[in-house]
Amino acid sequence: MLWAGALFFAFSWLLCKIRQEVRKSEDGLAVLTYSGTAVKAIGRKPIIVSFVVALVSAGIFYGCDLQVISESIVMWQKGIDIYQLDACINSYKNMELYMWQYEGAMLAGYGLPSYLSYPFLTFFRPDHYHWIQSIEYKLINMLLINGTVLSVLSFLLDKGLIRNRQAKLVYYFSVFNPMIFWIAIIFIQFDMLPIYLVTLGILLISKARQEPITAAFFLGYGISCKVTELMFFPSICLLLVSLFFAYKGCRKEIFGLMTGFIIIVTVLMLLPRMLETPIKLAFHALPQANRIWYTFFPYITNAVYLYVAIAGLIFAFMHSALTWNVRGSLEEHLIKTLLMLGIITFVFSSLTISTPSFYLTALPSFVILSSRCENAYELFLKNVFSVLIVVCFLFGPVGDVTATLQFFGKQPIFSPVFRLAEEAGISVQWNSLLFTISVASMWVYIKVFSSTLSRTRIVDNVVEM
Repeated sequence: MLWAGALFFAFSWLLCKIRQEVRKSEDGLAVLTYSGTAVKAIGRKPIIVSFVVALVSAGIFYGCDLQVISESIVMWQKGIDIYQLDACINSYKNMELYMWQYEGAMLAGYGLPSYLSYPFLTFFRPDHYHWIQSIEYKLINMLLINGTVLSVLSFLLDKGLIRNRQAKLVYYFSVFNPMIFWIAIIFIQFDMLPIYLVTLGILLISKARQEPITAAFFLGYGISCKVTELMFFPSICLLLVSLFFAYKGCRKEIFGLMTGFIIIVTVLMLLPRMLETPIKLAFHALPQANRIWYTFFPYITNAVYLYVAIAGLIFAFMHSALTWNVRGSLEEHLIKTLLMLGIITFVFSSLTISTPSFYLTALPSFVILSSRCENAYELFLKNVFSVLIVVCFLFGPVGDVTATLQFFGKQPIFSPVFRLAEEAGISVQWNSLLFTISVASMWVYIKVFSSTLSRTRIVDNVVEM
């Protein structure tokens, strides 16, 4: 109880300090999208359109994960400690799949807004289609997509890195990027919360003197939502350390920001995983967490293995660090860090059997890529092929693109095809073909993001290509 009281006091103090910083800010609550510049540039109509499209998409059958994820939140709303429940079961059942596989920060982030639908839980039936949860989480995810896209656009507009007349087109192609839209709005995955928080936190580093605690909180909370977000931790630390040495007049604020960021990640994520807590016991030996070790090949004998995913992540980080422009401007460092998010995302996902939710962390990279396009046709080309990344899910039972036929009493097309492939003994070939297409597409975007990163030079708020 003492620890709980101390955490409650610390969290309350943190929120009060954030409130003070927001009230002192010229942008006010617009700080939630970095500034209000993007909204002024594109108008409110495109934003309203995005939410209308999200509502209309409720007529498309959602992915397989929403049912168990939403049911976990319903259990939590009913007073059931789902981590304690999983901890009790895991000790003797050796579970391979969990209803809820995220950290407590993610549960709070999506669970608290879910209370808006609490009055409708009377109509909730686990064996029925979850209409209320479907609409609710589509709208929440669209809100977070808008927050991410508008934050990046506001930053680019404020720094003069994009023209006002480009903003609306970039907005539309970013919000309705085929890969992002399918994963977040159609399939309904929850990783939009951490990527919004991490993106905004990175951008708010440019306001470290005015809003250091706000930036640290968004960064720390975002990383703490899901264990895979820790892959971004080295890149964020590289950014902060580089800024600490580059800006002598702002070292106190940057050091405070860095310290706050590390403390928040430690308290919200690392300590619950290290101490004897229900979260540690629940997630002990979770098979999905071991996927980073799956892809490997032996060196000469089986005595030594090369773990490909780990090697890929180290390569991506070291390449970024060794090519870091130490004389670059603050804007250049921030944009390059956001591009690194996309590179790390696809390096990891292409070398493991990753879940589609993690792909969402590439959204800020797509916004930056779109901002460099000359016209609508180039925007179309740079974004439309992202749909190939999710091919491995679209044409299988996990995210069958024809699942909506069930509303009309028909069978989906690709789920039965997969069962026939299993019966014929060729399911491995079918899965492998789809996965190969997805991985090849990821590699293309890794190359494109890397090229964009290496060509980015910003001096006096002017992009030098």
